[in-house]
Amino acid sequence: DPYGGGYRGRIHSSESGGVATSLNFDAAAAGDGFDDSDGENKFGEAKISIMESPTPDNKADGSESGGGGGPPRPAKDARPISVRILDGELQLANVFVQKKRRGGGGSTAAASKTKSKGGVSSETASAFSLFESIYEQHKDCVAALLGLAMLFTVEGQDQKARNMLKQIVKKPYQVEQRQVFERAHLLLAGSYITKKKYDLAQDMCRKVIRQNKGCFKAYEVLGQIMERELAYKDAADQYEKAWKYVNEGSPTIGYKLSFNHLKAGRYLDAIDISHEVLRRYPGYPLIKEEVLDVAQSKLRP
Repeated sequence: DPYGGGYRGRIHSSESGGVATSLNFDAAAAGDGFDDSDGENKFGEAKISIMESPTPDNKADGSESGGGGGPPRPAKDARPISVRILDGELQLANVFVQKKRRGGGGSTAAASKTKSKGGVSSETASAFSLFESIYEQHKDCVAALLGLAMLFTVEGQDQKARNMLKQIVKKPYQVEQRQVFERAHLLLAGSYITKKKYDLAQDMCRKVIRQNKGCFKAYEVLGQIMERELAYKDAADQYEKAWKYVNEGSPTIGYKLSFNHLKAGRYLDAIDISHEVLRRYPGYPLIKEEVLDVAQSKLRP
């Protein structure tokens, strides 16, 4: 459950050793990113969906003109909005698959030599048109904004992506689209971490927790902020909450918790968590050498 509250979706990514600190979905400056080999996700333990709840309106609509600097939209799309959102998710997933096949480096815009009239790559033009047309007709559809934010990220247009996320977090909270709001807040928190605006990043996380106290990913991001500030005890406290709310089901969070116990001088706690991670995930890398062996050596006379 990516956010500790029932996220199950269709767009897959993976998790590495930290929390994504950039709007980019590859390794960021802090050594964090979405794509890695241990089968998890920085902003979601397994699967991520732009939207799985009912959309604001399931009417069939279409649009003839483009807007917002993107590509021109198709003249008519008679499908229900829920079907169009699903189509956009699938197109977005395909974009990420193609990016991963290229090695995850650089933007799609840089990799694609063909540009559409709207100035975006041909690889993302169709998805842009789809999400823009949805938002043009349904201004309360935050799923469409999130889709656009993710596409701008792929295009390397991080400022536009941030602007889309800011629009989402300023909108009235919609319980039926909780997943979208949580994801937008945490992606924006990651952007603030990149800029070392830790207070703003914490504010985004705490807003998520106010709506969903079981959101382990918000605690994980808080833990990384405190770890960056060298407040290892406080970081461990946040990672401990994340470990609890993920039901001790993430070796990555277990590693972070044990590592920060080690840095805080809590050697027995570090050993206990390391043993638990290795018991559940015997092949999990690094934790034995980087945490368990070191903590045990600190306790030897």
